Amino acid sequence: MRNGTPNVWPTFDGIDGVFELKQNVLHFDVDRAHYRNVALTDVSGRIDDLGTKASSLVIQGNGHGLLADMLDYVNASSLSIMAKHETEKVQAEGPASLALKLTVPRTPKPHVAVEGAVGFQSNRLSVANVPPVPQLNGKVQFTEHTARTERLSAQFLGGNVHAKGSLKQDGTYALDVGGHIAVDAARNLNLRGPAAEVLTRMSGSAPYALNVRGAKGRLPEVTANSDLSGLALDFPAPFNKPVGQPMPLHFAVSPSTAPGKNGLERADLTFGPAAASYVLRYQPKTVPTVARGSIGVNRPADLPSEGVIAAIDLETFDTDA
Repeated sequence: MRNGTPNVWPTFDGIDGVFELKQNVLHFDVDRAHYRNVALTDVSGRIDDLGTKASSLVIQGNGHGLLADMLDYVNASSLSIMAKHETEKVQAEGPASLALKLTVPRTPKPHVAVEGAVGFQSNRLSVANVPPVPQLNGKVQFTEHTARTERLSAQFLGGNVHAKGSLKQDGTYALDVGGHIAVDAARNLNLRGPAAEVLTRMSGSAPYALNVRGAKGRLPEVTANSDLSGLALDFPAPFNKPVGQPMPLHFAVSPSTAPGKNGLERADLTFGPAAASYVLRYQPKTVPTVARGSIGVNRPADLPSEGVIAAIDLETFDTDA
């Protein structure tokens, strides 16, 4: 294709339709076909003028079947290369619907225009080292450059979650997520690692909100908030508490706005009586490193000009808890 992406599209089986060539017009209608367990219906294609290369091949149709097989088609096609193979990391279960339109220019190395929508039907998605997302419903509309969610809902960490997001043509993006964590239900997910260990020291439920804003080539702005009043926490003091005792949780990351500070971002965390601030040095495709930071527990700590400082006021601290 024009951007150098290999032009790879897996074949369909069981095609039943009509192909018509009349004068300089090509047209076909496919009543049914399938790719693995994905049934295709109402597929049509046309070239309005075979006599000119400016007349593109336009194909559109609908599909319904296993979401895993739809992902398999994406992973085996040029779409996976366009998505930088990110879809290969996703495991999916359950049925889904698909509407897709492809506009293929009849020129060397064509830029294929993609327009479509995927409808989720109580699906389950999972990615390595991330809690699974079951009961996924809603729709994602997409083109080769954009994406937009519609009424997206699911379950995450035992509670309901709703998400609204978009990726625009100019590379700007936004994501808003809101939900509840239900600890008792989350324990039944058979999680492993640090997340599972943390859940053993918690009970109850709490709401949360996550907001992300950004643009291509720029560091994102991220904010996360939760009211932990509905949770009981069995951590070392001063981070232990019973259900009903207020404890705010706030996290924010934003690029530095100071002149000449490109590649730096500010991270702030508030967790009950603790407050931490860091200036992070960021390079693409690398883990951020700490340029300077401060940690305060029950007392303020100003951000230093260099290094990391801590100001802690505790009566006792049980390191074995």
